[in-house]
Amino acid sequence: MPKRKIVFQNWIVDIGVDPKHRETLLSDSASPPYNQRINRAVRAALSRLTAPERKFIERFYFQGESCTQIAGELGKPLKWVEGLQRRVVVKLKKELGEFVRKEFEIEILQEKECPLCHSPFRAEIDNLIRTKRKEETWRGVIGIFQSKYKLAVKGPQALIGHQKCHIKGA
Repeated sequence: MPKRKIVFQNWIVDIGVDPKHRETLLSDSASPPYNQRINRAVRAALSRLTAPERKFIERFYFQGESCTQIAGELGKPLKWVEGLQRRVVVKLKKELGEFVRKEFEIEILQEKECPLCHSPFRAEIDNLIRTKRKEETWRGVIGIFQSKYKLAVKGPQALIGHQKCHIKGA
């Protein structure tokens, strides 16, 4: 991961912008029209993220802070911040996928389809996941999915991932 991090930060240095002054990073002024289209698409995708997700992107990719630094300042475990990074990158890939396909004629590899999202019982499934209490295990929910909805959910990670990435307000 550190190698990727250097690549992400190099583009900031190449354009001669101080990462601490983020307002200049995606400025349309004095940019060629090609860059303006990219900037607008990126800004639009960032605007659809939640406030904590946008703040993470800003701190990690624009200001060059490490996940360890961000976790320390937020008082969160490092694994939580790394998970946030993975989720945000997946969201941005989805948001920018069509733009990248049209603008650069590059096909973005799609993430595996979520079987819970494509179920005809999606609203009921989301509600069941949303109403699970913290002190309960996922075993009961998985049992309901298998018996009532005939969904082959093998473990709680699929449900937790669905909850974090696909259920709004969860």
